[in-house]
Order: sequence, then C-alpha cells, then structure tokens
Amino acid sequence: MIVSAHWEKQGIRRQLDTAIHGLQWQPEALVVTDFSEPCLLEIVFDAPLTAFQNHAYRWEDLPQQHPVYCGLMVPKVMRLANGQLIQATIQGGHWELHARYPNRLRWWFYPEKAQVLTRYTGRHHERQLESVAGVASLPALPGLLFCSQFVSWSRASIPFAATACFTDHCDFDTPENLETQRKFLQECGIRVTKGMFLHHFSKRENNASWERDAALLQAWANDGHELAYHSLTQSIRDKEAAFTEFETTMPPVPMPTWIDHGYQPYNVSLYANEGKGNSWLGQQLSVKKIVNLWNYVDCGTATKGVLNQLNPQHFTLKAFHKGNQSLGFTKRLSLLIKEILFHYYAQESLIRHYKSLASQFKAVVFRRQWRQFPEFVQKMVGLIGPLSKVLFKWRSRAHESFPLARYQTLFFEYTFDSYPVSIFQTVEMVDFERALCASNIDDLVADSGVFIAHTYFSVPMAYHTGRLLLNDQTVHPKVRVNFEYLGAKIREQAVWNPTLDEWMAYVKGFTKTVLTCDASGHCVVLCDGQLNYRITTS
Repeated sequence: MIVSAHWEKQGIRRQLDTAIHGLQWQPEALVVTDFSEPCLLEIVFDAPLTAFQNHAYRWEDLPQQHPVYCGLMVPKVMRLANGQLIQATIQGGHWELHARYPNRLRWWFYPEKAQVLTRYTGRHHERQLESVAGVASLPALPGLLFCSQFVSWSRASIPFAATACFTDHCDFDTPENLETQRKFLQECGIRVTKGMFLHHFSKRENNASWERDAALLQAWANDGHELAYHSLTQSIRDKEAAFTEFETTMPPVPMPTWIDHGYQPYNVSLYANEGKGNSWLGQQLSVKKIVNLWNYVDCGTATKGVLNQLNPQHFTLKAFHKGNQSLGFTKRLSLLIKEILFHYYAQESLIRHYKSLASQFKAVVFRRQWRQFPEFVQKMVGLIGPLSKVLFKWRSRAHESFPLARYQTLFFEYTFDSYPVSIFQTVEMVDFERALCASNIDDLVADSGVFIAHTYFSVPMAYHTGRLLLNDQTVHPKVRVNFEYLGAKIREQAVWNPTLDEWMAYVKGFTKTVLTCDASGHCVVLCDGQLNYRITTS
C-alpha cells in the first residue's frame, strides 16, 4: 500500500522501509527524539487519497486550491480510493493534503509559524515572531494504521460539544464597570478568565487593581471565574523597580495563567531583550506556579462567519470582509486594511507603519496639525505596494488562510530552561455583536468548534462597534442578546465554557494519545490522554 517513504530534516533526505507490520506502518529506523526539531515524513501510496476527516469530524474531499493542514486537535484520518481507512497513531504534527498530489501525505513536525512566540526586540520594541520547536517528546513514534475503524477525539470535556473560552484584558476596568461585567456574566451563566492588575500604578486613576479592589475581584473568583495576571501594573515603572516588583510579588490567590500586558520588561515577550535568560524566567514562573502563558499571538479577528479557530477558512480576507458587509464603506475598508496588515501579512514593519499612519491621520484630521500632512501622505504611499498586491489579486489572495491560523495551533508546550509551560493562542474579539451572533454560535456547535477569545470587556471607545459596555453601568442591548444565547447553549451542554486553566488541563491530553489496531483492523486505544472519544466503523 505504501510505495515510498522518506524522512527529511535540515536538508537531509533519508529513505525509509515501506513494510507494513500487523496493519501498522512506522518509520522503524527512527526514534522519537528524531522528531524534536523541524522535520518531515513524506509517504506515497499506491492508491490516491479521496477524502479526509476535517475539523468538524466530517468527510471532505481533498482541497483543490490550497493545501489543508490537520493539526494537533483535528482528526488525522483519511480514506484511499479503494476504501481503505488510514489513521495516525498519534495526534502530533501536521498532516498536509492536497488534490494536486492525491497519492502523497506530508506529515510535518514544527513547520514555520506553527508554534510561535512573540519577541519584542531593540530600543523600539520591534515585534518578531519566533518559530519554536518542541520541548516535550512525542508519546510514541508516529505511524499509520490501516484499520477498519477510526477514533475521534473530543475537544471538550462534554463529549463533542463546542468550546467557548474567554480571556479578558483589564486595561479599562474600573471598580464600577467590574461589577457591571460580573453581574452581567452571572445573569448569562458564562465564566471567563479575568485578567487583573495586582498593583495600582496606572495612568488612569480609576483603574481597578487587586491592591485597591480585592473584594470586587474576589467576587469574580467566588462566581467561578479564573483570575489571571495581566502583567502586574497598568503603567510601566522604571526597569529596576519593575524587575524587583516581579521577583518579589507572590499571587494573593492561585493564578496559573499569565497574560502579557504592554511593554513590561519582565513580560514573556520582553525579558530576553532586557538581558534576562530562560533560567531566570523559569525560576520566577515556577515560584509563582504560573503554567499558562499568552504573549501577543492572535490568529485573526472575529466577526460574523469568523470564530472557530480550528477552521482555517474562517481566517481569510474573504471571510472577514464578508462578515463586515453590514458596516459602512469607510469602516469596512479600514477594518479590511488593518486585517491585511496585521493578520494576512503579520509583518512587524507593516504593522508599525500602519500604527504610525493612524497616529498621523488623527493628528491631521482631528487635531488640524497640517504640518504633519506631508509625512502622512508619505506613509500612506508606503502602504500602497503591499495593499495593492492583495487587492489586485483578490480572487486568489482572499482565500488564503492567515499564517497564524493555517496550522490550527491553539496551544503548544514549551520550557523555560527546565520549567514546562503551555503557550496559548487566541482570536481577537472586539465586536461582540458580530462575533457572538446566533449564527456563529450555531455553526460553532455544529462543528464542535473552539474559540479562545482575547477580549476587552470594558473598552470605552465609541469607535469600537459591538463593544460590551455602552458606559460603566450599561450593557449594549444587542450584545446582551448574544451572550444570553450563548449562555443558553452552555446550559444545554451544547457548549463547554471552561476557564483557560480548565481548558488547558483537558486539551493537553491531545499530546498523549496513542493508538494501535488488532489483526481485524479494530482500533485499540493504548493511551487516551483522559480525552473523551468515540470509535466509528467505516
């Protein structure tokens, strides 16, 4: 059934034995540690592949236009033209499938942009996306089962439910709107991971913090929410004071999740730029028992038709533009331009150029600072090239999945020195009117989909359409309807609503599953990673 098999690493290509033993193929000349760095298994079959199990556990034909990738939390099951089922023995790595090469399976381990950390470098904190390889060994050697059944792994502790997880950034939280948010979520029956500032050092006098508002924040914990670090303070102290504060601060309550904020020098995204090493950060995280980290990685922006992080086709320019059709032309165009620069290109130079242009625009249009008009025009011209490359080839470019969405990476395991942590990736969610509309929630349920939202519940700026709060006391009525609908789906158990730490504790099981099959082709689960699963006969 296998015509050829090769393993490739750092430009070296090695031929592998194609023999199948007991309905199972493995690269027996290799060991698990051979897959700890970027590498590729390429397998060619004697019959073409005709279908695969997609992100929604449905059979789908091989894609014609762009390759599809099946990541850690997506089924690795396919069918040959002769009806033979094939399933991976482990969930690690990314399958690449394409109709142009119907007999070929490419199994990537740590491809570029599949696992990234944000690094801010230099004096101006230029953002770099660093691709990182694995730190944890695979649970077994990767292999293929030629079986008569296949196993589907549930992504939720409620078997095959959708997952809705919120990680909220507290930049604009005040004592008053904290209570408005908490009572509203309590009414809807929705739990979140709530970022908070431990200490009050802020450019905003009324910012909420544990130092001043511990009772209000403890009420969140009492309601079942998870409290998380949003760094330690809103504003930035001088470096010596900031590092001293970070090293001496201990959590007042269990706080396993850290969400980077601003350009704090001790952040996961900045510590290396300040001359600190992995052993220093690992020690600090260990002492504070921090095990989940977020550092500025969003796969895209949620809107109508754009929500499920396991569906790369949600994160295309076509889907994003279509989801904003009801907005006015100017608003729609500005959002599209931002999405092109931030998520289609995801290049720091273009993002910085856009931010500078936006600042110039406000200075010229709103503050009438006409002296800045020539520089504004110059910066605007600088973006014409990259925008034109997309807009003039819209029919092809609009369907390409964004780089940080392509591999469906919602989390990966990493170590700072020898201290293990989990890095999670989010979808930016600002417009709750569109992102959490009933049709989006229904589609999420139908696909057993997942979103880990990066939110700002208390953002006050009027230009943020679909924001949660109209003011510190009032929830947007249309947004309320959406949250109530989501709450109903949670009560029906169609949606699992974990905190981030609860979600992470469950889904890490995907890194541990191991399958084999018996002589009859029946699947045998050697390790289930404490995941829910079902076995389907072809």
